[in-house]
Amino acid sequence: MDLLLASAAPAGYSDGVQPDFAEGVDEQMYESLKAGIACLRSAGLSFLGWVEQVIRQILVLRAEPTRTKSGSRSHFPGLVHMSLPEGAHVVAENLMHEASHQYYHLLLRIGPIHTGEDTALYYSPAVGRPRPLDRLVLAFHAFGNVALLYHRLLEIGFATRESRSQLDRLGLQLEQLRAPMVGNPALTLMGSEFIRPLNVALVGRGIISEVKL
Repeated sequence: MDLLLASAAPAGYSDGVQPDFAEGVDEQMYESLKAGIACLRSAGLSFLGWVEQVIRQILVLRAEPTRTKSGSRSHFPGLVHMSLPEGAHVVAENLMHEASHQYYHLLLRIGPIHTGEDTALYYSPAVGRPRPLDRLVLAFHAFGNVALLYHRLLEIGFATRESRSQLDRLGLQLEQLRAPMVGNPALTLMGSEFIRPLNVALVGRGIISEVKL
């Protein structure tokens, strides 16, 4: 994965994030990224490979003491932005989260995940406000994969003191995100199949309760 500065951002990518771009890339940022990748590798090559398949470049944002930042743009596959340097587990989480979004955006290039018939808004604990169905799918996929990472890190003893509480919190949020999807006819077959394996994996590890989608 290459670290990029704002000057390397494609036209139209920087809208909304320009003020947060780092002024330079230093050794601390590279070491932070290496530590995050090592954390993914410790969890298993399936985690690392899953990320490396879709993330090629990272536009570096300034790190802040009180919050971490990451994101991507649907029309720029392989490119994400995130704050560095951060702790190894934070970097690993952000990489998993943004890789999940990359897969989601790639899927939408094939076809829709919902029919558009369900126009209701549902509360999303991910952002603290009502969101349409497709955004719940996006959030469920991202936070679900992060939850699998934390579960694995706890399993192998590579977690932090906060990892257990983070996983418990994610489990509650995932239950809320999943509820509007259960039996929802507005989800297309592709949409259902996109989240079904993840739901099975989360249920199998006891992260969320058993409910068939």
